[in-house]
Amino acid sequence: MPRDVWLLTAPRLMPMLAAISASAWNIVGGYAGQVSVGHSMFFGLGAYAPLLVYALWGWPPLAGIPAGVALSIGLAVVIAKSFGRIHWHNLVNFGVLPLTFADPSGYDRLQIGDTILIAAIAEALTAGREIHA
Repeated sequence: MPRDVWLLTAPRLMPMLAAISASAWNIVGGYAGQVSVGHSMFFGLGAYAPLLVYALWGWPPLAGIPAGVALSIGLAVVIAKSFGRIHWHNLVNFGVLPLTFADPSGYDRLQIGDTILIAAIAEALTAGREIHA
């Protein structure tokens, strides 16, 4: 694809990207009332990878989209694994209920779509007992 074609399509894509960002901010900041810019890291990485593929190898930006998805998922995995190392009390101080596995191999057994059932969670929290799923 010639470089001129990308320059002609970019002005059409930017309003769409701005609309997606505005919708995401409306959901997160408006309806949920939370202020978080963490999603912009994944959005930026996913947008930067196709342009990097185009700049380095001259491939069409659409060919770089799978690379952007893979990089964003990889970054999410790294962040999720490192999040488990945060001290339990620091999470509780910020109002985050840390759910951890008693057996660390439980993280590897959990698959996408699995359901974790926590029975009688309200009573266990009220009584200050350890919760088992």
